[in-house]
Amino acid sequence: MIDKLQVRNKNFSLCVVGMGRIGLPLAISFALKGVKVFGVEKNPETLRNLKDSNIPFFEPGMQKALNTVTESGHIRFVSDTEFNFAESEVTIAALGTPLKENLLPDMSLILNVVSNISKQAKDYSIIILRSTLVPGTTLNQILPRISMFNNSLRVAVCPERIVEGNAMAEIAQLPEIVGVEDNKVGEIVRELFLLLGSKEISITNTTTAEAAKIFTNVYRYV
Repeated sequence: MIDKLQVRNKNFSLCVVGMGRIGLPLAISFALKGVKVFGVEKNPETLRNLKDSNIPFFEPGMQKALNTVTESGHIRFVSDTEFNFAESEVTIAALGTPLKENLLPDMSLILNVVSNISKQAKDYSIIILRSTLVPGTTLNQILPRISMFNNSLRVAVCPERIVEGNAMAEIAQLPEIVGVEDNKVGEIVRELFLLLGSKEISITNTTTAEAAKIFTNVYRYV
């Protein structure tokens, strides 16, 4: 497993799965800080736009940032069928969990992606979940799924809280919550997010991090 010093020195590769409104600005933000980033996307049109250095949706400041990291070579966009997760030490899954007709979250996409990551990832790699998850999902569904393929992998729940239209600024400024079942992993993930900016980062367990995201969503809706 990578350590805090490797992260601080940017001596690692990072993969972000899902180049939507959460994953793309995050991937670009890490690349701006000098991290080697792979942006994995399954939609052919989105992938084509990104390879041509065109943002697929508007976010203030993001086109200029994309041009910068493309020219520097710190980011590379690849399809989900091309990429081998053994190429990165840290993988961030920025995937949706939309509600089904019965108002239960559809976990199929994230479980499939986690399975694919687990089959290929290096031993002791770290998987970071940015999705909205029902409290207990990581313990009851995701960790058992991962253990089917590779027991050495470690998981952190770090839910996103950025607001559309201010993503690039908020990624650097908003406090983060890191939910882990291993404090050593929590400290490594804290170091990772500190690369984006000096901000408050709290370490807790996975279920508490999941619950915090649910309460954030409820507060916004109200």
